[in-house]
Amino acid sequence: MEREPESGIARITINNAQRRNSYDPPMRDQLAAYLDELADDDDTKVVLLRGTGGYFSSGADMRNAYGWYGEGTDQTPHSNGDGSTTGNGKTTRRRRPSQRRRLAVDRRTFAFYHELLGYPKATIAQVEGL
Repeated sequence: MEREPESGIARITINNAQRRNSYDPPMRDQLAAYLDELADDDDTKVVLLRGTGGYFSSGADMRNAYGWYGEGTDQTPHSNGDGSTTGNGKTTRRRRPSQRRRLAVDRRTFAFYHELLGYPKATIAQVEGL
């Protein structure tokens, strides 16, 4: 985050160009913290959101949107497509988060969007392109 107190402009740069500036929950929380800080700053009149690498933001990083995490033991038998099955502790794959976890992530994400829609400062998205 950059600030120019004399001009009243604060710039927040999303820097995840290798993923087209998508954001995961920690990045969303950091962005929310910056916006909260700037909302209370009387010297800041305008907040400029921008991305790096020629992208603004592709939105949430769906690889991690609901907290898919780590490798775990697959306890459910499933077909391998060749007539055999694996499971019951014999294979590993990424564990799927619980419904409770997905709802908790949704609540935090929707709260972030709601706060952004009612943000008290002029907010500009610096989007590159035509």
